Amino acid sequence: MKKRTIILIAAVMLALCGCATMSSVFSGAAGEYETGMGYFNQGKFQEAADHFSKAVELDPEYGEAYLYLGRSYINLGRWKAALSPLRTAYRLAPMETRKEIGSILFDALLSAAVGQIKQGNFKESISYLKEGMTLNASSGKAQEVMFTALLGYGGQLVQSGNAAQAIGVYQEALGYNQGGVDAYIGLARAFLMNGNWLKAKETAVEALRRNPNSSDVNQLFRQMAAPPR
Repeated sequence: MKKRTIILIAAVMLALCGCATMSSVFSGAAGEYETGMGYFNQGKFQEAADHFSKAVELDPEYGEAYLYLGRSYINLGRWKAALSPLRTAYRLAPMETRKEIGSILFDALLSAAVGQIKQGNFKESISYLKEGMTLNASSGKAQEVMFTALLGYGGQLVQSGNAAQAIGVYQEALGYNQGGVDAYIGLARAFLMNGNWLKAKETAVEALRRNPNSSDVNQLFRQMAAPPR
C-alpha cells in the first residue's frame, strides 16, 4: 500500500510538472507567437512583429516565428528588416517547406535591392541580388535589376576616378545584358580614363553597332577624337 501511494504521488507530481512546463511554454515563446498571429491575421503588422520578436528572443530556434516576423516586416514595407528573420527561418526550415520560404526570402532580397538602387546604394544592392540568385538563378527580373545595379555602381566608380574597378563592373554587367548599350558606353569611358585608347575605341564601335542613333555613343566618339589636354 505504501509503495502504491508513493507511485501515485510521483505520478501526480509528474503531471503537475508537465502542466507547469506547458503553461510556461504557452506563456512564453508559443504564447507570444499565438498573440502575434492574432495581430497578423487582423493586418496589424507592427503589433504582430513586436510579439514575433519576443517569441524568437525566448526561443532562438522558433522557425515559424522568424518566418512571420519577416512576413510582418514585408507587409510594413521594411524589406531590409525582413531579411535577417527570413534567412533564419530558411535555415531552420525542414526540407519540405524550404522552397516556399526560399521564395519569400528571394522576393524580399529583390525588393530590398530595388530599394537600395533608388537610394544610390548600388554595392549593397548587388550583394542582395547575388544572395537572391543563389535561391533563383534563372529569374529574369533579378538579372534585369542586377544589370541596373552594376551600371549604377560602374558610374559611381568612374566618377570617383576608379576606372580600373569600373571596367570589371561594366564587364560583369554585360554578362547579364549583352545588348546593354549603356554598359558598352560606360566600359568605353572607363577604358579611356584608364589610358587604354584602343580598347575604348573597340568598345565604342560595338556600342555604335548596337545603337547607331545613340547620341551618347556619338558624344563618346567626339570625346575620343578630342586632343588630350
